[in-house]
Amino acid sequence: MAEASTSSTLSSAALAQSLEHFSQSLLAAPGASSSLLPPALAPLRSLSRSILTHKAAARARVQALRARVDDAKLRSMNAKYERGRLEDEIRRCRGFVSIHQTLTLHPLEEFKELAPEELRTPDILEDAHQLRLARLRFELLERKRLAAEKRSLRSTRAALRAQVKEKRAAVQEVVAEITALVEEAKKVEKRLAEV
Repeated sequence: MAEASTSSTLSSAALAQSLEHFSQSLLAAPGASSSLLPPALAPLRSLSRSILTHKAAARARVQALRARVDDAKLRSMNAKYERGRLEDEIRRCRGFVSIHQTLTLHPLEEFKELAPEELRTPDILEDAHQLRLARLRFELLERKRLAAEKRSLRSTRAALRAQVKEKRAAVQEVVAEITALVEEAKKVEKRLAEV
């Protein structure tokens, strides 16, 4: 790449020097008349065209190089941006606290005693990740079982409350009847005392 630009610089310099030499020889020529100038300018025009052609080619090469540099710079900036974004994502993922990390699970010994056989196979107990998943599954099963038991106990409690309410009502009726009987007995006792 550097050799191409050096050779174009050298050829441009050589062309400029050749142009300078030619123009001096035209001016120094004895008896140069105006009729000789147009044919004598033909090589000068040719030389000027070749200089412009070399100049345009050099500009095109520079533009191509600039485009490559800009493209490389853009790719580099994109890669840096993507790297930063991925690093932020990694940091965010490492800082993520899942709810399963804060759950209180059955202790490991209790899990080994109470868990179903398919959740405590040797393969599962050896792999820490599989063990954590098995303990979470067991915890889910236990919580579902306890929730069902809680619903059952609540319905039993509601039924017992209804029975207690009925019995209180019956007791209230009996107390009212007893109170009425006591009042009647007092009236009868007063009458007997009067007689």
